[in-house]
Amino acid sequence: YQYLLAACFCNKSCFQNLTKNEEFPIWTSDFIQKDEIIITGSVNSLIQLWDFNTSKLIYTFKSAHNDKIVSSVCYIKDTQYIASVGYDDYVRFWDYKKKTEYYSIYLGYELRSVIHIENTNLIVTAGKSSSINIIDINSKQIIRNLTNSSNNVNWFRDIAQIYDTKYI
Repeated sequence: YQYLLAACFCNKSCFQNLTKNEEFPIWTSDFIQKDEIIITGSVNSLIQLWDFNTSKLIYTFKSAHNDKIVSSVCYIKDTQYIASVGYDDYVRFWDYKKKTEYYSIYLGYELRSVIHIENTNLIVTAGKSSSINIIDINSKQIIRNLTNSSNNVNWFRDIAQIYDTKYI
C-alpha cells in the first residue's frame, strides 16, 4: 500500500506522495500557509514538517506522543505554534520555528481531534470521552468543557469549525 497525502492549498497544484512509507502511514495533516509548510502526524508518533514547494522533509518531532498515534495536528494561525493530540491522552503544543515542545496538557483520555478556532486564542479537542474541551492558548487552561448529556455519545472522532463563525 502507498500512503499518500494529497492536499490542495492556495490555488497551487496538488502536493502528493509526501511519503510512501508503508509501515508508518500519515494519519493527519495541516498547512502553514505563510511559510508554505505541511504538517503531518502519523501512527508511529511522528510529527513532520514538509516543504510544500520541494516536498522535502524539514524536521521530525520523534515520539511526539509517547510512541502512540498522533491523531490530529493543527496550525495555530498567526503564531509559530502547532497543536497536536494523540492516543497518549495529551494535547501538545510545538514551536515549529524553534523545533521544540512548548507545553502539554494531560486530559486523561485518548484524543482524536484538535482544531484552532480562527481569530481567537482558542483550540478545541475531542476524543474518547463524551466531552469537548476548549483551551485558551495564552493561559494554557481549559476554559470550557462541553459535555454530552444525552448519554448517547461515548466519544467524538472529529470536530470542525463552521466557516466564518465561532461555531463548532
